[in-house]
Amino acid sequence: MKAFYFIRTPLQYINSIELKNGKYSEVEKSTLVLLCDYKQSLIQFKQIVNSDDWDEIVYLWASFSKMSNYSILNLLLVFFRKRRLDKIIDKVQPSDIVVWGNLSSNWCHYYLKKNNTNNPVTIVDDGFATINLIDKINKSVSLLYYKGFINKMEHFILKPKRKIKFNELSFFSVFKIKNSDLSIELNNYSFWKSKNKTKSIVKKVYFIGQPLVFQNILSKEQYSSLLNNIFLFYSKQGYKCYYLPHRSCVLNYLDPNWEVIKNELPIEFLMMNSINEIPSIFATFYSTAVYNLSRLFDQNDTSFHYWNIDDHELFMNYSKNVFNYLELNPLERQQIYLTSRLN
Repeated sequence: MKAFYFIRTPLQYINSIELKNGKYSEVEKSTLVLLCDYKQSLIQFKQIVNSDDWDEIVYLWASFSKMSNYSILNLLLVFFRKRRLDKIIDKVQPSDIVVWGNLSSNWCHYYLKKNNTNNPVTIVDDGFATINLIDKINKSVSLLYYKGFINKMEHFILKPKRKIKFNELSFFSVFKIKNSDLSIELNNYSFWKSKNKTKSIVKKVYFIGQPLVFQNILSKEQYSSLLNNIFLFYSKQGYKCYYLPHRSCVLNYLDPNWEVIKNELPIEFLMMNSINEIPSIFATFYSTAVYNLSRLFDQNDTSFHYWNIDDHELFMNYSKNVFNYLELNPLERQQIYLTSRLN
């Protein structure tokens, strides 16, 4: 029996390693298939993927990295991506284990259309996207995204499976999902926790950023102003504040007085491999990284803060499922703040 892991993001990879070293640790051969041609993610993968962990590693679309920046070429690349993926799919046998990292992608639904394994396909988390995914499942809404030129072209070319039978799937998730129709195994990060060493906790705040400007949720001015007010809130309590930007963010609108920690690695990986210390507070608007860190460091005296921009309608629309989940499933040392109360 072999196992195939179809992964697109570093966070999916972290969750897959947990699965590989736990439930599927006895599999004869494990193949990692990286479905990624985004340059920044490829840089991260090169740093975090350990060849000793896998029997085979396939950077399936890495050679398309430069071409994927151009819309017209991206259309042609869908055919080439499909062709390469088909060659991998043809190797999957009925007894094999298959893991995917994003159930909402056209590519995953394309695989499910061709799936010939007798085992349920395991879906690992891709952050808080899982919360939105389960919300769609509960509401019987389509899981696929139809917005955007590339999504539409992928859908037209791949003709992905529209109707999924959920007995074809199992979920491996850090979230406490309530749905009796789904097969769900809770990811407690047992493997990653076993790698954690005792670290000293220092009076610092690491604020983990998000691409809210890039997504046109906030303006540059709004984002900068909110962070200045949040940092002032912590500074008055004697904390030294640091900003950790999302890898997709342009930093030209950040306050020059901020202490910025730029790093190519996912913050979860960075903190797990931190030799000496971790901050006493991890803060964010609603980055998944803070939730994952609260699971990875649940034995430490570290706090985890979320800042809800409660007077901004667009932000609320994007984040409502996340904050609903956090309020209904609070973790120890978790706090939710409202930015409207900073004024």
